[in-house]
Amino acid sequence: IFNEDMRPRRSRYSYYVGHKLHRIRFLHTNTFTELYVYKDSVLFLILSGKPITIRVKNGEIVDSFRKFFETMWKEAKS
Repeated sequence: IFNEDMRPRRSRYSYYVGHKLHRIRFLHTNTFTELYVYKDSVLFLILSGKPITIRVKNGEIVDSFRKFFETMWKEAKS
């Protein structure tokens, strides 16, 4: 899920377009934080002046963020 303002910047998400394992959508909310949920980890990327990465490895937290992502995915537009 990308911020809506990224839609014109196709180079930022072109890797995912047409890739059979990925689908993309755009959300009206504008944020400088990226969130990745993968297996047993959640990764936060905070893209401010000096980028910060936070990794959380906890099954309960990962499940919670998966549910959060599913909610956001339903709100996002193709």
